[in-house]
Amino acid sequence: MLLNLVLLLAGLALLTWSADRFIAAAASLVRHWGVSPMLIGIFVLGVGTSAPEIAVSIAASLRGAPDIALGNAVGSNITNIALVLGVCALFRPLPVTGSALRGEFPAVLGTAVLLLLICADDYYARWEGLGLLLLFVGVLGWLARRARGGDSGDEPDPLLDEIRSHATAELGMRAALLWLVVGLIGLPLSAELFVQGAGGIARGLGISELVIGLTVVALGTSLPELAASLASVRRGEVEMALGNVLGSNLFNALIVFGVPGAISSIALSPELLRRDVPVMLALTIAIYLLAGVRGRLGPRGGAALLLSFAAYISILLV
Repeated sequence: MLLNLVLLLAGLALLTWSADRFIAAAASLVRHWGVSPMLIGIFVLGVGTSAPEIAVSIAASLRGAPDIALGNAVGSNITNIALVLGVCALFRPLPVTGSALRGEFPAVLGTAVLLLLICADDYYARWEGLGLLLLFVGVLGWLARRARGGDSGDEPDPLLDEIRSHATAELGMRAALLWLVVGLIGLPLSAELFVQGAGGIARGLGISELVIGLTVVALGTSLPELAASLASVRRGEVEMALGNVLGSNLFNALIVFGVPGAISSIALSPELLRRDVPVMLALTIAIYLLAGVRGRLGPRGGAALLLSFAAYISILLV
């Protein structure tokens, strides 16, 4: 058990570092090729914020542990909403603009409904996984069109603000190539260590790999979102905290959940349909309604989200 814990923690640390280096290097390379800063921001948001989850999803799928991969995707989205937004809202109210209510929120809600439909027959066909990845490409195109069009009126847009925050790349060509290679080596290696440790802990504790994916793996891969969102709140950039979570959840549902199905068809655990995806959908609807009625997510809403997260984790571990 101790060895598995060491593998998990070492894998997580290396995974986070490797993902950061890889994305910085890739963004710098495409900048040297003349790609616009806004498109770089979209690339970093679309791939970079979910890079740890993507690496773990691929590693788990290739190891024959799809429950860890799928649990990671769904659990990360639950963690982002209930824990990350909950903690941020306790520190400072998170305003929600009409632009976000018309754009990002419906998109995130739509992907949650889509995952529920995929799980409806307890079978995840390969064409469904490929469809999610194709939809991911379409969403990147949608973001590119929105970015070129700018904000709607004078309203700030949290997702566009988050894109702009990533629209810089400062590494030189040689450094970018070096770190790209390091990232390409470090990501699969660290993800393999992380998944191996998580699987070993699941076997040692006698709990399912799905629960490990929903809890330990999801929490670990969501730590970068928590850190980035709290940093945004401390700087007073509260809209970016919301944009970070919305963007991450949108891409987790499409690419992180999509990868395992695209690799191979999967017989799904019934708990995904009965418990986990409905919780993700309910939390998404809850913040959508709270934001729509009050125009912000305040400390009371944040406390409610944190209590919901604690209750959900308790149910999983009982």
